[in-house]
Amino acid sequence: MKYYYKFKAKYQFLSFCAFSLMACTNGTLTTSNMNYAPFGQAYQFNGTSSYVQLAGTNQNFTSVATIEFFFQTNFSGATQYFFNATGGNFDIFMNSGGTIQFNSPNAGGCTGTTGGTTSGSYNDGNLHYLTVVHTNSNSNLYIDGYQVQTFAHTNFTTCTFTGFYIGSQSGTTFYFSGLMDEFRFSNVTRYGGSFSIPQNPFQSDGSTLDLFHFDNSTNNDFLSGGGTYNPINISKVFSPFL
Repeated sequence: MKYYYKFKAKYQFLSFCAFSLMACTNGTLTTSNMNYAPFGQAYQFNGTSSYVQLAGTNQNFTSVATIEFFFQTNFSGATQYFFNATGGNFDIFMNSGGTIQFNSPNAGGCTGTTGGTTSGSYNDGNLHYLTVVHTNSNSNLYIDGYQVQTFAHTNFTTCTFTGFYIGSQSGTTFYFSGLMDEFRFSNVTRYGGSFSIPQNPFQSDGSTLDLFHFDNSTNNDFLSGGGTYNPINISKVFSPFL
């Protein structure tokens, strides 16, 4: 059960699981809770020109990384990118039929590409939590806390991305159409198996490269390299997943 209150002109949602007779899900998305905004606002991408760009910083990681975020879309008919790192062959995108594909580096120096694609489709209009965990020897894709795809690759050293885009490929094509929230990029393996969906906004730690709450202010966002955070043609929506 969800309630909301108004604080600093922003609506946020409270979970009263502890006081409810309804069973709590400990973060796992179900048909009873998957249509609610996790943490207040989200970014709405229009599918034609919206994206978020990081400039003036290199997002480096050695051997391991975790990328995770909430998303919602019912768009079909064209490829749409969640995440694209130019210069590093690291991508997460949805194919036209709703399956999700992710590519990662396949050799030392961050060259080459190996990828995997889900068997299920996720352009169903529901809120989902997508996580990619990249290790020395494999990459694993989780949807709503459960692993749905994995692929093996050879070890590599360090990726130095020359461009970092959320919601588009290179900021020029394959634009995402839908909502995204609570995007975190880390240089550590945060999950080694099934896990519970986050119940609170992330806090930056020593393993966080980038963190975007996609809320009313960027004051609580974190960029490890001190670069600029540039939303292009983005709309912010309140309680978007109702």
